[in-house]
Amino acid sequence: MQCIRRYFDTGKRHPNLPNAFKYALAMMVTIFSVFNPGLKEHRTGTGWQAYQAAWTTAYVVSTLYTYSWDIFMDWSLGNKNFFFLRERRMFRHRSYYYCAIVADLVLRFLWTYTLIPEKDQGSFSNGVSLSLAVAPFAAAAEICRRTMWSFFRLENEHLNNTAGYRRVKHIPLHFDTPLESTSAQEKKRRCTVLLEIVLLVAIVLTVSCVAVLVKH
Repeated sequence: MQCIRRYFDTGKRHPNLPNAFKYALAMMVTIFSVFNPGLKEHRTGTGWQAYQAAWTTAYVVSTLYTYSWDIFMDWSLGNKNFFFLRERRMFRHRSYYYCAIVADLVLRFLWTYTLIPEKDQGSFSNGVSLSLAVAPFAAAAEICRRTMWSFFRLENEHLNNTAGYRRVKHIPLHFDTPLESTSAQEKKRRCTVLLEIVLLVAIVLTVSCVAVLVKH
């Protein structure tokens, strides 16, 4: 909603609309997973069902999308002219950034261990399943990943804000209350923005309904 509101106020699709879609895609994967607990079941001799393959594909796409956003948008890395990093950096060694890029990818895909069939993890350790044994470590790893993300995100934001002695990228909305334009061009822009927002919300609602009503 924050991304959508920013898009509505500024009319700038990038990065607001792609960022909103990133969260929407992750939301759709989660909703489908909540209402379909059998997604990770592997029935002997039947193979994966179509809805399981679709859910896994969506999960992979969402993870890659989010990971790419981490690297290229939140951290502003990936510039091939600067060894696939960026021109200005605060950490002395480039290896820190490369390690963070790899670690973020691995930790983003840590969820894949839950796809291991239950029959293959039932006797992991004294009758404790692999998923149950790994869960506490996976939670701790996610905390570490978010902490690492924060360091590089804060570094990037600081460098952006200090470029040209600039303190902020956008004037906060509660300080900027311009008179609403009534021109035909402004009305057309608002209609286009509203249509795109409605489309995005409709996609999320449709997938949510399918997740609740699907039978398998």
